[in-house]
Amino acid sequence: MQAVVFITSIALTVLVLAACLYSLYQTLRAPQQAFVPAILGPKRAWGLFAIAVLSRILLVLLAWVVMRFLLLSQGESPANIPTPWHALSRWDANHYQTIARNGYVSQGADDVLIVFFPMYPILIGLLAPLFGGSQLAAAIVIANLCFGAASVMLYKLAQSLFCSEKAGRIAYVALLVAPFGIFFAAPFTESLFLLVTTACLYYLLQRKYLYAALFGMVATATRSQGLWLLVPAALVALEDLAFRIKHRRRDGFHFPYKALYSALIPVGFLFYLYLNYHTFGDPFRFMVHQKQHWSQELGFFASNLAMFVRQIRDTNPDYYLVQWLPQLLSFFIGLGLVYDMARRKRTLALSGYGLAYTLFSYSPTWLLSGTRYMLCCNPLYLAIAAIPLPKWARYTLAATGAVLLFIYSMVFMSGHFYMM
Repeated sequence: MQAVVFITSIALTVLVLAACLYSLYQTLRAPQQAFVPAILGPKRAWGLFAIAVLSRILLVLLAWVVMRFLLLSQGESPANIPTPWHALSRWDANHYQTIARNGYVSQGADDVLIVFFPMYPILIGLLAPLFGGSQLAAAIVIANLCFGAASVMLYKLAQSLFCSEKAGRIAYVALLVAPFGIFFAAPFTESLFLLVTTACLYYLLQRKYLYAALFGMVATATRSQGLWLLVPAALVALEDLAFRIKHRRRDGFHFPYKALYSALIPVGFLFYLYLNYHTFGDPFRFMVHQKQHWSQELGFFASNLAMFVRQIRDTNPDYYLVQWLPQLLSFFIGLGLVYDMARRKRTLALSGYGLAYTLFSYSPTWLLSGTRYMLCCNPLYLAIAAIPLPKWARYTLAATGAVLLFIYSMVFMSGHFYMM
């Protein structure tokens, strides 16, 4: 079975890559102008924002109430059950708060925290004084506000891309019921990263390169996957150039110099490398700690998928249903959606980014965070919005996603499984 998954994942990747290359060929033959952004009134935008934020608050409270009831029924002491907000602060969430409080350090047990990127801790440190110095309160508020803003931005992107308000609604709902969406409410980087990458793609497709670059800089200071925004930036610039060449007799040829703003996207990552150098004298010190303390280095995605199969075979079902199986399914579902996206018009930059993002996210050895990483793969929500499904099928999928979201939220808040 491991060999089957290994070979199938490579074959599917080659198929998606071929679809992307054919899409590139078609795009260069008939390049399109920048899309026209859809108009979203303030009332509508604030309504979408409020619903998204309230959905996280209600999810946390309801999951906590049910979790507390179940734990008490099993004989757990009420004193050992955390508050809803402390139940969200697990694993990496605590590390971001520590960095916000103490910064990066070169000695002691916290020297390993250099593996976490600086943007989220910086924001936590800036807002903590507004909450009486509480890093946890600041981190949760930032995460939920960013999620609300990201949901609005995704709605606008889908509506503009497909010229359909229905597509915007479908992408929006898909985001709200994503099964591991508890991470959007928790003090993790998911909400911030989703916001800035969606904004970057939104402005790239409008060919507003400077705005896209600014959001891209924040993305590369938030997570390493942000570097792959260079892929859609390059593809959009290439299409822009092809369009200008094709219409040079009508409009005259003007080189798209503003596309060079995209070179600013890695600045956030360079800032992170500088912090490594300033703290340890080595700009790549994070890689050392990543390998020593998390057993992670850049590997091959297909080998990881085969490892998931082995873990499913050898571990308790209560564990692999939360950890290994969702990671395995997320990869194949994700690539399938990217393939469908690559076959559609005006989606080359998005499918290219989705492919690069997915393969890179599944490349670290001893991967535990695949499902969490895929939450921020924006093209997947857009692909879902573009698939023509009957209404009953969409309702069924949304209901299934909502049920899984609630179950995984309780599991996460109970701290019984390591879902990182």
